[in-house]
Amino acid sequence: MTPAMREVDEKIMLDLAKTTPEALKSFQQKYVAGIVPLGEVKDINTNQTIDQRPQVFVSAEKYVKDHPKEFADITDAKQKVNRAVYLQSMGLIKFVDGK
Repeated sequence: MTPAMREVDEKIMLDLAKTTPEALKSFQQKYVAGIVPLGEVKDINTNQTIDQRPQVFVSAEKYVKDHPKEFADITDAKQKVNRAVYLQSMGLIKFVDGK
C-alpha cells in the first residue's frame, strides 16, 4: 500500500472494520489483484543465440578485440570493455560501427 493509498483507504477500512469483517475483507481484495500468483514462472529460453546486450557493449568488445595493445595493461576482460565504453563516451576513441 503506497502512502497515497493509505491516506485514502485507511479511513475507509477503519469504518468497514466497525461494520462487518466480511466488508473489510471484500474491500481489501483490491490489493490482492496485482500480486502474481504463486507457482507461475515464465520460462526462460536458455538457447538464445542472439546477443541481447546493449549495442555499445557489443561494439566495445569488438573494439577491444581489434585493439589489444591499447588494453594490454588491463587483465580483466570486463574491465577492458568498461574502459572502452568510458573512452568512447569521452570521445577519445570511436567504435568502427559508430555506436
